[in-house]
Amino acid sequence: MKQYILNIGHKTIGGDVLSPVAIEKAVSRVLHVESNRIVTGEYNGIPEETSVIRVTTGATITEVRELVSALCGELDQECIAVLFCDGPVAVGWIDGPNPSGITFDFDYFRM
Repeated sequence: MKQYILNIGHKTIGGDVLSPVAIEKAVSRVLHVESNRIVTGEYNGIPEETSVIRVTTGATITEVRELVSALCGELDQECIAVLFCDGPVAVGWIDGPNPSGITFDFDYFRM
């Protein structure tokens, strides 16, 4: 099993605010949730609550990217930050329908 950490903002593209429980439920349908921590992050310079969710899966990185892209649609997110933390070096990326202009930041994953 490989470990990943997802960072999912609570605010949707449409401006609604998702509950941390709803976000965890959606993630747990496709990945095994190990932990979920709520933190205040920043999106486009504006403070926003986010769920930092540690997951495990037997899926390949390509499959995880597809799952994350589908989660973006389900949760009405422009993008989700992902950290693959199971190798000798952590690798992170931004996935989803609109990741352009979003800078990856390892601070997104402070547990």
